[in-house]
Amino acid sequence: PYVLVVKRDFPPPHDLAGFVAEARRRPGITYGTPRVGTPGHLAGALLAHRAGIRLEHVPYRGGQDAARDVIAGNIDAAISTANTLRPLVEDGRAHGIALTSAERRGSLA
Repeated sequence: PYVLVVKRDFPPPHDLAGFVAEARRRPGITYGTPRVGTPGHLAGALLAHRAGIRLEHVPYRGGQDAARDVIAGNIDAAISTANTLRPLVEDGRAHGIALTSAERRGSLA
């Protein structure tokens, strides 16, 4: 599955409803994905469309690059594979917000 994470100092609550509320309060929240047209990019676009919010997509060469910028605080969020973003969530460098799977996956979301 893909996971949506936010940077460590993203305003709480750290769940999907809180993310959408913050995006309504502050349009243009940035989210990074590995390249344009990937499942993560499309998931972010679908979330923005369905929630009626405006998100700014930042394409990267790979998921690790997006993860690095979430940790550095250069972007607000990232959407990539669970394997790529799991270490950030497990060691507290980012907060897991949502998954693209039907069931929870431990600490990810």
